Amino acid sequence: MRGWRRVRRWGMGATLLSASASGLHAQTAAPNSAALAVRAAGNQTGSVEGDMYVVLPNGDLKRGAGRLIYIVRDGDSLHTALDTVCASWRAAYRPLAARDKALSASYTHNRDSDAIVAAMREQKTVKITRDSVTRVMRAAVDRVVASFITDSAGSDINAHYRIVGITPGRYILTSAWTIDNATYHWWKPVTVRQYPLTSDLDDRARGAGPYCVDTP
Repeated sequence: MRGWRRVRRWGMGATLLSASASGLHAQTAAPNSAALAVRAAGNQTGSVEGDMYVVLPNGDLKRGAGRLIYIVRDGDSLHTALDTVCASWRAAYRPLAARDKALSASYTHNRDSDAIVAAMREQKTVKITRDSVTRVMRAAVDRVVASFITDSAGSDINAHYRIVGITPGRYILTSAWTIDNATYHWWKPVTVRQYPLTSDLDDRARGAGPYCVDTP
């Protein structure tokens, strides 16, 4: 994954995602012309369908009815664009994370109350800056992913989705779902051929989505 891991609701009206401090939001866009063209090809296309659900920390099963699932064209261009975003984020994020860690460690080695207060103030500023660069990264990732979306579908009352008319090839299924202030992301590679494919979005498929995650 090159040290960085990179994570939607859509329908025929084509919805693109953008990130903000409060999470993922939808904005309307025109239907993808390539997706409309391949639907006309009929038997030369494939489909993907499945169920969306998560098991909550308390053990309850939550089904994702009324959610949007996006299908994103996979390939080198997508990963190169995401890697570029993550490299920029890493350059800004890592020094801030290192400084935050150093300030935390200073509390145990410093008996000067004034120095401790100063360190705490600086640490607060560092955390605010770190959160800010991460929000910028997430917005940039959303823009990249939106440019590779080929189609989408909403899940029905039984949390089942189905996307049809897909040109055979490599794709990624992606979606996001916020439950009780916890956001669940899916970023699941699939290979579509000229026959139906079943691929659930469940706990095994969850992760960080397309967003950059710092790794040692």
